[in-house]
Amino acid sequence: MTRDTHRTLCNSLGVLLLLLLLAAVASPLACAQERSFPEAHELARLILSSGMFEAVIQTAGDAATTVVTVAIEGRLRRSLSADEQSTLRRLLIQTTKETVPWDVWEELYARLYSKHASPQEIRDILAFYKTPLGRRALSLSLILTTEGMEAGRGLAKSREKDFERRFTDEFGKTMPELKAELERSQAR
Repeated sequence: MTRDTHRTLCNSLGVLLLLLLLAAVASPLACAQERSFPEAHELARLILSSGMFEAVIQTAGDAATTVVTVAIEGRLRRSLSADEQSTLRRLLIQTTKETVPWDVWEELYARLYSKHASPQEIRDILAFYKTPLGRRALSLSLILTTEGMEAGRGLAKSREKDFERRFTDEFGKTMPELKAELERSQAR
């Protein structure tokens, strides 16, 4: 791997990791300064152990694979094989788990819960999740999160051409200087 390819890959991964963390946390700086309640840690563990941790990591792996594949293919000027993409995905997921492990996510979720709910509300949520209906709600939440993401990708794909047309039209109207600059750079 050349230095430029390595640098591009590292930059892409760094940006991706930053974006994933920012997306996972609505306001990370404010959250980092707040203390979390002990109840919030218990709730975070319960939520993460429901399969949410794996869902978050798998989603991050899918997003990272897309970004890194594009960067690598651009450098190689060829498409990656299915085996290469699969291996790359496994590597990205493993690296994500090692870089942002369970305990980091637990602390993150605990702080978010502590920020948005009182200790009593958290205890009430925990009590509910320990009931049969609460366990079912938790499992449905995970299903809707994972299947919802896939369904959302399908929905976006089905409207991709319309989005592209509308965005391109509005981009030209809203940012004509940038559009002209992009057109000049493509002509070179």
